[in-house]
Amino acid sequence: MGKSCSIESETCGFKCTAWDGILDNGKSAWNEIDKVIESIPCDTCKEHAKPIMSGVHDLVNVGLGEKPYDEKNFKKFVSEVNCVYDKCVSDGRCK
Repeated sequence: MGKSCSIESETCGFKCTAWDGILDNGKSAWNEIDKVIESIPCDTCKEHAKPIMSGVHDLVNVGLGEKPYDEKNFKKFVSEVNCVYDKCVSDGRCK
């Protein structure tokens, strides 16, 4: 506990919990997620998952008022999500 957030001007639904991301066992929650990604047996899927999870982590960072760790990857992540969503809407899978 004890993490500070500067999200006064955020309007995207993020809420500061002041949780520092450390699990009860003393390990980082994000590092544990990275271990799960490394355990994916399909190399193609694993390599696709790494930048996606980095983008998700940066989504949380930015939503909590921090800078993205990897801005170039974050921009690519946002673009990919928007592209897939737009395709989903255009072909009727998403409303």
